[in-house]
Amino acid sequence: MTLSKRQSAIPPHNHCRVCGKVIPADAEFCSPKCEEEYMSRRKELDNLRRWFILLSSVLLILVTINTLILLFSP
Repeated sequence: MTLSKRQSAIPPHNHCRVCGKVIPADAEFCSPKCEEEYMSRRKELDNLRRWFILLSSVLLILVTINTLILLFSP
């Protein structure tokens, strides 16, 4: 059997974003539990990203101030 024939024998489907189970093509998660887990992880990553941006900005400001002080000090 050729690859194209095997692929056409497999019905359209997706895999759960959390556990990888086969699910219908129009679904993203296999259960509400997996959806909650995904949302929890996403919220955690969003918070981590915000902290990273905030701390990077503060560090950049401090380095800039320090550089300006060194440049303009007698």
